[in-house]
Order: sequence, then structure tokens, then C-alpha cells
Amino acid sequence: MQNDQANLFNKLVEQDSSDSYLQFIKSSKNNNLIGFFMFYAPWCPHCKDKKPFLNTLHNKKYKKIVKIHTYNCDKLKENEKENKFIQDNIKGYPTLKVVHKGKSYDISDILELIILIVTIS
Repeated sequence: MQNDQANLFNKLVEQDSSDSYLQFIKSSKNNNLIGFFMFYAPWCPHCKDKKPFLNTLHNKKYKKIVKIHTYNCDKLKENEKENKFIQDNIKGYPTLKVVHKGKSYDISDILELIILIVTIS
């Protein structure tokens, strides 16, 4: 049986702190990068469904435009500061956010991400 704490995504995109999300918002004011942030639970079937697409996106030409960050919220909850961030900002799994030019947007589906990538690039 697979461990429910296991990361769904490549270790290169897994984040261990919400600080990377907050820092990306600040730094994106000065560049044209798109940040895609997925806050997930490894046991969530909707989160698991997104794994093939995100791993493909990470390995394609878009990785120069889109920076993917994934957060295993089950692991983050073990830290008091991160648990507070999750309680205040994450209302369900997966929670998808896009950051561009210093602004953060909640999106409901991967299709919205694709439209944003095409529009911005």
C-alpha cells in the first residue's frame, strides 16, 4: 500500500514551506514568469488526477515560462507556521493559484492555467 504522506510530484518541484509562494509573489513583479502553485493532499483523487499533466508541463518547453510549485499540505501541517498558512489560505484540495506580475489568482482548473500560459506567452 502506498504511503499517504508520499509526494505526488517530482522532487524538483516539491516545496517544504509556503515562503516560496510568498517570495514568488514579490519577485514576480520584476519579470514575466508565471508561477503555478498547487496545494494538495496525497490521498486526494482530484490531486492525483493532475499528476500526469503537471509532470509533463514541468518537462516541456513551458518550464522556462511557468514555474511549478507543489505543496504536500499533509506534510506542511506538521509545522505550526505552515499549518496556520493552510488554515488561512487553503479551503480544499487541490487549491490552485497562479502568480504573475506580483498578483495571485485562484483558479479552479488546469484549463485556466493553459489559457493563462497561452495568453501571457
